[in-house]
Amino acid sequence: MQLIFQGPPLAELFPLPAHNHFSEFLQRGEIRRLLLFFLVMLVCGQVTWILSLWAASKAVAHEDASTLFNAVKVWLFQWVTFIAIAVGLFIMVPSVAKSDEHSRVYIVIGGLGLLYVMLILLIPMKVYVVGLLRSLAVLLLAGLMNSAVAVGLEVVLFRTLGLQKDIADLQSAIGKTPAEQRAFGERVAGKEAPDEIDRMLDDALHPIGPRPLLAERETMVQTLQQKLNARQNTLKPGDKSALAAFQNQLNRYLIFRNEVVAERHGQPAPAVH
Repeated sequence: MQLIFQGPPLAELFPLPAHNHFSEFLQRGEIRRLLLFFLVMLVCGQVTWILSLWAASKAVAHEDASTLFNAVKVWLFQWVTFIAIAVGLFIMVPSVAKSDEHSRVYIVIGGLGLLYVMLILLIPMKVYVVGLLRSLAVLLLAGLMNSAVAVGLEVVLFRTLGLQKDIADLQSAIGKTPAEQRAFGERVAGKEAPDEIDRMLDDALHPIGPRPLLAERETMVQTLQQKLNARQNTLKPGDKSALAAFQNQLNRYLIFRNEVVAERHGQPAPAVH
């Protein structure tokens, strides 16, 4: 077998240890821009929710109660309620789950969920001094206004940050099938293929961190070629399992090599059949 690839001689590739994989994943440009998007949406969402509560209260509640300060109070009390319910779930569900009656878990979740809904409705009632229907009207009207602003902001940010391309690139890197996505997630968590060549092929075809430079990818091709040549020399003709595994590695190597060759010549990667 001849796997010679004419590339510049560079240093060997040294993969990062497993515990660095998550931080390596966070260094991807797509992830950083998506995190920025969610952060901006979160901050703006809180501001627009307060303003939406303020505007909704002016349409439903009494004039002296429909103040910006009261809107902030409703927002703050809602967050306190959410955190309290979340802590309750975190504490109660594991303890109840230890019992043999699993139905108790659903009872606890349903009970806390019902309590959360009641408190969310009660907060505007107390702050704005209104009845249940007016409290519900405030929340629904504020929710509609907040959703409209959020949709507009999302469209603007998507176009400004170029997130559509980032999402497409990230999906391509992670994998399109559930099996590929699960395998990528396991690699990020530190569970990698036991075979060294398979690990190198995973890193080459689906890098966890930022895409390596062309020179680094050429070095990966050379290193893989050497290891595949060495592996071929150790194969026994009657070992069908080892031969099949080697053929799969060789096919994946050729896909990666063709990608690098095309990249070096500034051409799109050839289609794989």
